Amino acid sequence: MAILKRKKITLLCLLMALVLSFIPVIANAQESAKTVAEFQYTGDVQVWTVPQSGTYKFETWGAQGGGDGGALGGYAYGEKYLTAGEVLYVYVGERGSSVASNDYRLVGAGGGATDIRRIGGSWNDSEGLNSRIIVAGGGGGGASDNDFNGRYWGGAGGGLVGGDGQGNWTPGQYGTGGTQDSGGSPVGGTASDKQFGGFGYGGDAQYDCGNPISPQTFNGGGIGQCESGGGGGGWYGGGAPTSGQAGGGGGGGSSYINGLANSGTDQGVRNGNGLARISIISQLPADLTSITVSQRSVNIPVGSGAQLIVTAQYSDGSTKDITNLATYKSSNSYVLTVNSSGYLAGIGRGSTDISVIYKEKVSSGTTKIILARVKGTVY
Repeated sequence: MAILKRKKITLLCLLMALVLSFIPVIANAQESAKTVAEFQYTGDVQVWTVPQSGTYKFETWGAQGGGDGGALGGYAYGEKYLTAGEVLYVYVGERGSSVASNDYRLVGAGGGATDIRRIGGSWNDSEGLNSRIIVAGGGGGGASDNDFNGRYWGGAGGGLVGGDGQGNWTPGQYGTGGTQDSGGSPVGGTASDKQFGGFGYGGDAQYDCGNPISPQTFNGGGIGQCESGGGGGGWYGGGAPTSGQAGGGGGGGSSYINGLANSGTDQGVRNGNGLARISIISQLPADLTSITVSQRSVNIPVGSGAQLIVTAQYSDGSTKDITNLATYKSSNSYVLTVNSSGYLAGIGRGSTDISVIYKEKVSSGTTKIILARVKGTVY
């Protein structure tokens, strides 16, 4: 029985050791997917340079529409391999503004989209809009009628097709959501071109009842006025309600994903201003690129010495002291000798070359060999 108990205890210890050995691996896996940049709304383009090559996750949230019943912005995400030094441009959407008009209607502009693109400039620059990698649509602006007796919801931002706004009565007047190939449209009443959403922008509510308007928001949210909310910005923006005092909500802007892995969209999840986040999922190990030696020439008297310091440079910009890892050789040991730590000793008068050699395996699996030379003179 004693032997059996000892065997059980030994087996239990082995199992515990095995489980504990996986804990650092799990922790490292969790730490590897970490946020490297987060972008809040600023009202301007924000520039980001890829710090190191690897696979990154993009997350974007569109802004909420303004007004009473302003809809929430969408969410889009995906992963892409990026090379160190690439430059991307981030545009974070602004929440739609809200204005209480003279007869107590609260009307809102559409929320701005949030996107990441390859070409910078003003948010509505056509080349920049065409270079977008990922877009999260903004929510449609909402509105309310006299004395807040009715609330006209904007359409939810995001999804491959943005949500439709809500009209005052059946059939109502409202804006439809943007899609993957066209802007949202006004529904009911007499429409004008301004009320249609377009590529990157939401439609503007156009009925002029003499009250203040909610102006266009950063990154495509359309104008809201009278009892009508503006369309949300997006890949294609949402439409705005037609002319008339009936009132209605603007459509939500659509989200968009271009060539990203493990991607998807959600509709109507973000309140307030938009947000963008970039996280690193995996990265290539940094490769050796070059080495430098502290002295490229050494002049010492007979009987004295000098210490070389050797530094390795890597593809991610990091460095490492490799003085004790490099190999050294003097072409004339009667003049200068060098030991394995890079210390030079002057033996006799004359000149000689010191070779510094460093070898290291790189990510391709091959071994990279770099040679540097130091000119030595003993007097």
